[in-house]
Amino acid sequence: MDVSMFYLFDRCKVDELATRALFFGTLCRKIDRNLDALRSEKDDEGIRYVTNDSHRTSSVAAEEILWIFLLFHPEHPFVKRLDRKRAEFLQGALALDPQDYVYGSGYLYDDVAEKLGCSRIEGRYVTTFWEILPVYSNQERKTLNLPYLIEKGGTVEIAAETYAIYARCSEKQARAAIEKYLSEGNEELSVLCPGGSFESRDGETVKRMDFDGKNKEAAWLQIRHPFFTANSTSPEHSEKIFFEYLKNSIYRSPNVAYVYRDRHIEYSGYLTHGHESEDRISFERRETYSYHDGGGGSRDLISISALTQQMQESIKAPNELMTRSYYSERGISMPPCRGYWEEEGVIYVVDPFDMDGIFVLESIDESWDSDYD
Repeated sequence: MDVSMFYLFDRCKVDELATRALFFGTLCRKIDRNLDALRSEKDDEGIRYVTNDSHRTSSVAAEEILWIFLLFHPEHPFVKRLDRKRAEFLQGALALDPQDYVYGSGYLYDDVAEKLGCSRIEGRYVTTFWEILPVYSNQERKTLNLPYLIEKGGTVEIAAETYAIYARCSEKQARAAIEKYLSEGNEELSVLCPGGSFESRDGETVKRMDFDGKNKEAAWLQIRHPFFTANSTSPEHSEKIFFEYLKNSIYRSPNVAYVYRDRHIEYSGYLTHGHESEDRISFERRETYSYHDGGGGSRDLISISALTQQMQESIKAPNELMTRSYYSERGISMPPCRGYWEEEGVIYVVDPFDMDGIFVLESIDESWDSDYD
């Protein structure tokens, strides 16, 4: 069972016990009895607590619960009953600046222990307190700090799991709360992508569209595609042709699309990544093989780039275009187009996907052998 430290404060009756307790050790034993009762209630499932990321859990001990409670409540009457060494540890811990001990996404508890002259485990109590401290945006623990949970979790899914644990609600309710938060001020994303869900990616709120089940094409067409909107007189028609081409090619259709506020889109799929902006759309499939499969790997890329109006006017297409669907000289399967030609190593395609004009095609199909000898 994964819980928050605040849940443990309540279920172990720490405040009530500490109000009456005289000695630290006695209080720990009473908390431990309540903790054992909670474990029994959960059928020996085990009790783990989370701080700011539901994917990182820790087993819990009575002393840890008590110390973190005291760090959150340094004015509690029990603090006056602490012996001198423990009182100095508490005061010293509260005087530290967490920023002095940041390391990666966490804190250096060994450095905390060295600074306070305490054990490593006591140093860890302090850094655990620091991780939990910003989870709520107010002292009364009424408002969860969603930006912090999203930042630390990395994804909305993980943030929702953490939110659900602290709010003691379902993950569906947590996801809805985070969706509402991310939607505020992001109406433009809903216009660019009417379906999907809000997501946090690269520190930015984006719209996520999942291509799963039988709705892949419908999901694809829900997105306002910047490349086809900018370059086709009939964007949805061109989008349909492109999707069919993608679906039947080595690149396969993507699993997920992320629509950004600047209108560009990032795609992700099995071994496949894609990018779309007003001037380019590309998909790349890259695979490496294990030693047992012989090593080496392969890479397939298709990229269609638009030309500026000035470049369009300066290029003169030959009188006769190549039209075969397979360009044998290059070994390339050509996308649907009216024709193509190659000039100085650049492949130009005319009216690809029923878009008017000349575009540049980059297509790579390569493999490499193993380095193992």
